[in-house]
Amino acid sequence: MFWVAWKGYNGGKAVSLGAVEQLEAEAYGMHGYPTAAQAEAKPNSVNAVEKPQVNAWIVAANDITGNPVADAGHAASAAANAATGGNLATLESALTSKNTYIRIAKVVTGIVMIIVGLAKITGAESAVATGATAAAKSVPGAGKAVSAARSAKSAVKGRAAS
Repeated sequence: MFWVAWKGYNGGKAVSLGAVEQLEAEAYGMHGYPTAAQAEAKPNSVNAVEKPQVNAWIVAANDITGNPVADAGHAASAAANAATGGNLATLESALTSKNTYIRIAKVVTGIVMIIVGLAKITGAESAVATGATAAAKSVPGAGKAVSAARSAKSAVKGRAAS
């Protein structure tokens, strides 16, 4: 058997790795020992690159049940955790949070404001207005709002001229 322990992982307990995992651990430069006690006495250090793989090995070693279907499920879970660095739940949480979409809306609004400001500064606001009018016309019921805006604009221009 190939026993490995890591500083700060799995409560300091060693885990027994299979043949494939042993080759992977050796490729990472980790040392394994014939007994759990020896591995726990000389734990390997883990860097940021190795962290997801170490977590996957620990999950796989601790979840082996002897049931091939359950073990396959645990292996798939470990693979997902290794691929995402254990952040799959965090990603799902972010995608279902309304705050994520509020942030996206704020970013889009900011980009639109920058574009409108640049158009105003460069004198391209008439082209933007034409595009906005065309976009508004494609929205059902927006024609009345466009007409009202044009009326308001001409009233403001009339007051400015007098």
